Amino acid sequence: MDKEVAFGKTLEALRHKAALQGGFIDKQDIMEMLSPLELDDTQTGMVFDYLKGRGIRWDIKFSDEEDLHANDIAGTDGITPSENEAVLSEFALDKIDTDYLNEYLKELDELPVFSDGEKKAFAMSAMAGDRASMDKLINCYLKDVAQIARIYTGQGVLLEDLIGEGNAALCQGVLMIDSQEKPEECEGFLMKLAMDAMEELICEAGEEDKKADKILERTNKVYDKAMELAESLERKVTVKEVAEFAKMSEKAVRDALEISGYKIEVIEDVREQ
Repeated sequence: MDKEVAFGKTLEALRHKAALQGGFIDKQDIMEMLSPLELDDTQTGMVFDYLKGRGIRWDIKFSDEEDLHANDIAGTDGITPSENEAVLSEFALDKIDTDYLNEYLKELDELPVFSDGEKKAFAMSAMAGDRASMDKLINCYLKDVAQIARIYTGQGVLLEDLIGEGNAALCQGVLMIDSQEKPEECEGFLMKLAMDAMEELICEAGEEDKKADKILERTNKVYDKAMELAESLERKVTVKEVAEFAKMSEKAVRDALEISGYKIEVIEDVREQ
């Protein structure tokens, strides 16, 4: 496998493993997963910087009961909760995402904090079909979804949308919770659904970006060919002429004209034809 491809797959695997563990991954696990890549110290340091930027911790594992406000940054080496906001902006999120996260977490502060025992009890009741327990189970994991969403930032999707997609998957997941054999399996099941939903959203956004790039590329081609032909003929040109010269369909030329807002002035305005 190409080393660059292997490196990318390893970063993805690290992010996955951390997300399933609430944003934490043991430093030894990181080093073991990086070992086959034979990275030098500088490259290894870049990996840790990448993980830190994604909000992934490796030095201290916080308990589920602790406020997410105090756990915002991965591997911050002694940074206190009061310093989190500044670090958050510097290493992980842009201002839009930071502002949204702070407001969202304030709203979640109104929710009760449940112990591991209570979560297990809710999971057991939810598996038996109790709707009230399903609702409580959703509230148990809203902060976890927000933590996972932070790991997926910087890939063309707003944090707000990532959290929304993760929460939707969480709500859908509790309705399928009876598919699990043990209550201990429920958390991993729900978090995996949230992760998959976020990854699918990122993938869809990437496909939309590719489409937009292709449309822009085609519009630029029509413009360049139209300008070249008009300069050669010393007059305005028709859609048909541009299509033949550019070896494109007339529909493609018309679409490019429309997308440009009919600003390719050397092409005769098709709206008047």
